[in-house]
Amino acid sequence: MDNWLGLSDNQLLGANYWGAPENSYVSGKSKYLTYKRVSPQGLYRCKTTFEVQNGVIFNYHAYGNDCW
Repeated sequence: MDNWLGLSDNQLLGANYWGAPENSYVSGKSKYLTYKRVSPQGLYRCKTTFEVQNGVIFNYHAYGNDCW
């Protein structure tokens, strides 16, 4: 997911893979966009939160057994 760092949040929101986040919030100077993925069988999961500052993806945190 490092390839998303430095790109605009609009690119993330417009991407076929990510699209609209499940949750978003603002804290201080950062906006946080959270996505959850679950495989059809429910075996593989990933929760990814992107941190955006000044419209640019600055950091991310991924949790689960199917994050890449």
